[in-house]
Amino acid sequence: MMRPDWSPNGQQIVYASTMPQDCDNCAFDIFVINRDGTGLTQLTNDEWMNWDPAWSPNGATIAFSSDRTATGKSI
Repeated sequence: MMRPDWSPNGQQIVYASTMPQDCDNCAFDIFVINRDGTGLTQLTNDEWMNWDPAWSPNGATIAFSSDRTATGKSI
């Protein structure tokens, strides 16, 4: 898990991670999970590096950085 960020209401966490966890050269994707560990949702699923997710102040959207010029395997 990389750079987790709590939702403004404290009920969810957004974070960047690789799936599966033991992947050495995989791209990072963005995930959201409820505070009790249920409801894991993968928001991105591509070969790009996605990181630094953050909730908007009202909790309606999530912004994140992404490198669309390179694949996870070349970084």
